[in-house]
Amino acid sequence: MFLDIPFIIIGANFGPYTEKKHFELYKSWFSTLHDICFRDNQSYDLFKDLPNVRWAPDVIFNYKLQNYIQQHARAVSISCIYNNQRIGLHNYSQKKYFQKLANVSIYYIENGYDIKLASFCTQQGDLLAAYEILKYIPTEYHRRIEILEYNGFNINVFLSSFLNSEYIIGTRFHSVILGWLANIPVFPIIYNIKTYNVLKSYGFEGNYTNIEDIDKCTLNFINQNKINAYCLNCANLVEKANAQFDFLNKIY
Repeated sequence: MFLDIPFIIIGANFGPYTEKKHFELYKSWFSTLHDICFRDNQSYDLFKDLPNVRWAPDVIFNYKLQNYIQQHARAVSISCIYNNQRIGLHNYSQKKYFQKLANVSIYYIENGYDIKLASFCTQQGDLLAAYEILKYIPTEYHRRIEILEYNGFNINVFLSSFLNSEYIIGTRFHSVILGWLANIPVFPIIYNIKTYNVLKSYGFEGNYTNIEDIDKCTLNFINQNKINAYCLNCANLVEKANAQFDFLNKIY
């Protein structure tokens, strides 16, 4: 009975990996699936010789954000992560990362902005990261800082607040894409190759940094995408993202 149910994967990415055997085992498994759709060109190119492999922009480009997009408040939203040594996480100084995001927060507060420190995944330590950053910020500034936590149930409240900002400094992969969709300038911080691959696949030409180099970034460099009001044009990506569900649409 269960053998008759199609096995498909949507919104996939692959890597990083270091062993050829790792790649070969996954390729062998992918070949047995009914359909797999990758979200970045680099992953797709690794497996494009398989007839069941496709590419389309990330699934989240299908998400309807109209209810969350409002006039942007004079605020900067910052998505942060915690170094829990999980696979694919770059080797970086957590202290330097927290200190830099604290300095960035201070800079914007002193220029009249409120700060929103956003936890996208409490289970992986994002909320811990937000409170660690807070420790490096003078207490007199804390009243200008809001900590946002997505807990799996409050998506409407979380997105409404996170996207009610003039600028996003995004470490979490989907914080970057949500900013693009909401037409908000974003400064991406790359903690995993999947983010870099998506920046290149989707034609992002603004400033960004790898997380291990965050302490080398000047405040002017980080602020440049905001100064230039650089927003990625997502219209074509939104249209193509529907292809993630092509196989499902054929069988249902």
